Amino acid sequence: MDSAGKEGRKMLKKQLEEAQKVREEMEYELDKRMKKLQKSRKHLDKAIEELQ
Repeated sequence: MDSAGKEGRKMLKKQLEEAQKVREEMEYELDKRMKKLQKSRKHLDKAIEELQ
């Protein structure tokens, strides 16, 4: 394989690794927000129950 091909592959591999890292960070943030929303929902459900 020529050196330009090798460089291209290296660049693609690096971009893929960066994209995977960003994805993991986004999934982590999303997970945190989901847990927060679930907590809020529990509190709301409890409050609604008390009002009825």
